[in-house]
Amino acid sequence: DVERSRGLGDVYKRQALHSIELEEKRKQDEEQIKFLSSVVKQSSDGMAIADLDGNLMFVNQAWKRMHGFEEAENLIGKNMSIFYTEEQLRNELEPFKRRVIEKGFHTGEVGHIRKDGSVFPTQMTVSLLKDENGNPIAMAGVAADITKRKETEQMLIQSEKMASIGLLAAGITHEINNPIGFIDSNLNTMDGYIEKINPYLREVRGLVETTAGGKAAVSGDIVNELKSLEEKYKIG
Repeated sequence: DVERSRGLGDVYKRQALHSIELEEKRKQDEEQIKFLSSVVKQSSDGMAIADLDGNLMFVNQAWKRMHGFEEAENLIGKNMSIFYTEEQLRNELEPFKRRVIEKGFHTGEVGHIRKDGSVFPTQMTVSLLKDENGNPIAMAGVAADITKRKETEQMLIQSEKMASIGLLAAGITHEINNPIGFIDSNLNTMDGYIEKINPYLREVRGLVETTAGGKAAVSGDIVNELKSLEEKYKIG
């Protein structure tokens, strides 16, 4: 009887210790769940969980605000399609979901729509949730509104375009200025020639008129006069 009592005492003791361990584990799990729940609720990124048919099982407040819904609005049970236009569903979300199912997760840009109908870009990461047997049961997604980032990217692209146009314009101006400079330089040279030749031509004309009037009958004198004029004006 003593041995039996001792054996029962050991069993009760082990059971009691096991119960204490289970209780401690339960408390730890509850604390962890509370902590994770607090993180999810306070996150600046939108978080949502939907079953494989797209019906919402959970959304945090950031997700609601991002899509223009009041915090008090209950979205549980509604379909994810309320956050997308038909075009976004067809061209963006469906291909995105296929990659999630194939790989178990996927990250990329997906367009969304707010309650008021305005569209905006997001960066989404979605993971496939599975049960204990490894069967897919839901999808968990995290989304960040990247409107400002896209606007900044567009400004940078526009800035780069303007810089490229500026370089092109500078190149064209340079190419235009080269022949213009050549022409201008030669025009200045021609001006010098004209300044020199005009007096020469006037005196030649006077000599011709004098010859035509019979005042200079000797051709040798005319030739000598022309040579004298050439030397005087440095023609040739």
